Amino acid sequence: MMGVLLGIAIVTCVVLGAACRTQAARARASEDRARELWAEVEAMKGCMDAMIDAFNTDGGGEYRELRVSANWLPLGTAVLAYARGGNGSGFVQPWFPRESALQLVELMPKRLTFDSVKNVVRVATKDKGLLEVHPDKITIDGEAAEAYAIGDGWCWEAI
Repeated sequence: MMGVLLGIAIVTCVVLGAACRTQAARARASEDRARELWAEVEAMKGCMDAMIDAFNTDGGGEYRELRVSANWLPLGTAVLAYARGGNGSGFVQPWFPRESALQLVELMPKRLTFDSVKNVVRVATKDKGLLEVHPDKITIDGEAAEAYAIGDGWCWEAI
């Protein structure tokens, strides 16, 4: 009987040892895969940062008056805005005077609201939060003007 118990104990140790070695190998492989995934994430982050930098470049120079539109606005909509340069993608980062900001609020009531007391445009974000866009001072034809950078990073098209 003792021999049988000893045999069972040895087999159990062998099986458990193999299982432990398998788990350890899986853990090492998992750690290696995690490192690979992290490297991929870092590479994608670098790519996204470069794209954002390229998109947000103002091209230098003076602000110019233009009209912008976007595919989420009614067809034929043209909103007065100001922008400098371009980013080579066909899109611009517009700055909207107050009247244009109010026009956008009317066109996008589910996404934008205007607080006249605080003089801010509130943008509803995808995570149900609100982003407050305060007016900034920009220079147009040598004159200081207040404008809102509504939809920074959105795909605004100069028309």
